[in-house]
Amino acid sequence: MEKEIIIKPIYRFKDFTSPLINKIFKSWGIWFVFFLAFLMLIFNIIFFFDNSIYTNESIPTINIIIPLLVFIIFPFSFYFGLKKNYNNNKILKEKTTVIYTKDGIKTIGESYNNFIQWSQINYIKEHKTFFLFKNTNGQESYLNKNFFSQKKLNDFKTLIKNLGY
Repeated sequence: MEKEIIIKPIYRFKDFTSPLINKIFKSWGIWFVFFLAFLMLIFNIIFFFDNSIYTNESIPTINIIIPLLVFIIFPFSFYFGLKKNYNNNKILKEKTTVIYTKDGIKTIGESYNNFIQWSQINYIKEHKTFFLFKNTNGQESYLNKNFFSQKKLNDFKTLIKNLGY
């Protein structure tokens, strides 16, 4: 009989958001926008100490709006959007069993039963706290390492290494 790695993940909000936040903040575009907003914020602060930066004696409205959007509104809307998606996702609230074998991944929940062959997965990349799966359709899935015991985590790493990932 082949060896099976069985996990029973319990998805918490942190488990749902941490891979997404990790991916977003590794994007250079996000850091560029933060850098520009930070520069605008610095110029606004300097304005309060030296009115000679602007000729018309008032801060342009856009210099106030953009840092406000980047540092306050975007993070809060992102957080509340993730919270809403998490709360509305009934599958994450179900008791789930995931079985990893040399043939594929079987996911069994209260309302679904799914099997994915390894040939449908293009690559698996290990990160510090999770694994990133990318399938042939281009969709990404995340598997948090804290769902595994240390022995099962080592067995899983051996399995994906033996499969060529």
